[in-house]
Amino acid sequence: MTDDLTTSPEPITVDIEPRGPSPGQIGLGIVLLAVGVMWLLAVLGVLDDVAWTAVLAGALIVIGVMLIVLAPTGPHGGLIAAGVVLTVVLGLALTVQDIVDVPFSGGIGEAEYNPASTSQLDSPYRLSIGDLTVDLRAVDFGPGITEVEATVAIGHLVVELPDGVAISVDMSAGAGQAVVDTDVGISRSYDGLGVDETYTDDGYGSAEVRVHIRAAVGLGQVEVRR
Repeated sequence: MTDDLTTSPEPITVDIEPRGPSPGQIGLGIVLLAVGVMWLLAVLGVLDDVAWTAVLAGALIVIGVMLIVLAPTGPHGGLIAAGVVLTVVLGLALTVQDIVDVPFSGGIGEAEYNPASTSQLDSPYRLSIGDLTVDLRAVDFGPGITEVEATVAIGHLVVELPDGVAISVDMSAGAGQAVVDTDVGISRSYDGLGVDETYTDDGYGSAEVRVHIRAAVGLGQVEVRR
């Protein structure tokens, strides 16, 4: 009689060492951290005059260099995706600047300026992305022409003017809406692509106190109110 012997194979154990972050992941993290810090400082108003096209271009160059250096170690899809996104955003920013001559610079978020006199005017007023309000109703404009410029690359711009001054307004919007409302019941609205309109009060040329406004947005809405 033959006994059947069943032998169970011994389990095979494989030690898997935990993998740390790849050089590409570390590099991408550094780039995103740097851009995020600058964005935060802009929102907080610490960096009001940031040229975001330069920041984006710099970040894109850094990613391109890392892709070249790290090419032998793998495809690094995260870096490629970040590069594509930055390229699209940079292209949009440059298009905005080219269409309506609106610089992609200044802070990000909400900003409001309320000068109380002509000496407190800080034109040009700039914002990259967000809502910008320039309230000039408390300013006692003197004789002659006072020039004020305000721009928002992407977002909403409002300029408020006092009564009793003659105004001339150059409004432009790469894509969006431009609106002017006056205290004499005149309201005009322009919508579409490449909006470029001018409103001038009757008697502006001979008025003693005159204010000339240039208000522009790349993408969004611009309003001038009195």
